[in-house]
Amino acid sequence: MSLLTVKEAAEKLGVSPPRIYQLIHGGQLKAAKFGNAWTIDPKDLAKLKRLPRGRPPVPNPVRPRPRKGDQQK
Repeated sequence: MSLLTVKEAAEKLGVSPPRIYQLIHGGQLKAAKFGNAWTIDPKDLAKLKRLPRGRPPVPNPVRPRPRKGDQQK
């Protein structure tokens, strides 16, 4: 079994290394730290590939208040 570095995991997922660190610290990606380096099991990375991509939809978008001149009479 070959463990992956953060850089290798980022390349496999098509994201940046800082995003991998976010996933590790957010608890979404299991990783182990050896010295200064984080290592990731490819099996854990495969589980993450199945998650939907992109931002989740906003449930209640904030609408700007109408300006004084925009009010209907």
